[in-house]
Amino acid sequence: GGEDAYEGNTGSLIQAEIRTIIDQYEGVSSQSSVRARLVLPRTQERLNLVLQSDADDSAEQSDLSFIGDYLPVDKPSAFGAALEGIIIETKRWKAALRGGVQTKMPPDAFVRLDLRRRWFPWSARITADEKGYWYAVKGLANKFRLSLDLPLDGGWLLRPSVGTGWKEEENGYDWDSGFGFYGRLNDKDAFLMDVRATGRGSYEPITNSYSVTAELSHKLYRNWVYIGVGPGMVWSRERDFDPALYLGFRFDLIFSKALTQECETTPQRCGLG
Repeated sequence: GGEDAYEGNTGSLIQAEIRTIIDQYEGVSSQSSVRARLVLPRTQERLNLVLQSDADDSAEQSDLSFIGDYLPVDKPSAFGAALEGIIIETKRWKAALRGGVQTKMPPDAFVRLDLRRRWFPWSARITADEKGYWYAVKGLANKFRLSLDLPLDGGWLLRPSVGTGWKEEENGYDWDSGFGFYGRLNDKDAFLMDVRATGRGSYEPITNSYSVTAELSHKLYRNWVYIGVGPGMVWSRERDFDPALYLGFRFDLIFSKALTQECETTPQRCGLG
């Protein structure tokens, strides 16, 4: 499921993505990103080198925009490099510490603490995810998300979630709530839908937008190359909540040792069987 899949990956991974958006009012825009997590040798997968073309706070700001996967997000041109140490990682707990630097102007060193707790009532999964930041220039920041993964019949998944974000340099906080609906149609195709309300507040929360996004994702080659296309609609306060339509296209390259081994052991899941 989107950013969660990359954040949850514990092995080496290289991912490159290009998105093109055709918006009813804004026209055509594109954005791209590259990220890598390299497990350093002889560390028992406890120490990773993390590289991102959109520096760490930019990636988090994308999450905190809460306006759907396809809508364009203004990202400053930057690059982030960090060392990530896994303190503990089990089925129920994860704690990790990441320290590095962003190369945008002015450069900004940062430290990030990740805490995750999971519960498994019946066949569902509840995840509480806490990320705390310290930036040498920008100060403190925090992000929290609570989500429920609820398996449905036929291999479908419902994921309601709620999240908040706060930055010391800004007044108030960002929030969102909604749900995602995901399902595998066959070995190569999947359907994804997200319905979400977003907003900002200081004392009382104010709703800034509502959005509905959908995507049909196709596995083009093994577990490495994906393409996606889908429409969306957003009702934003900036346009007096008048609906705005858009269409998104995605091209995604993912190189992962875990995915490669999955193709070798279960080739039918990669479209090879």
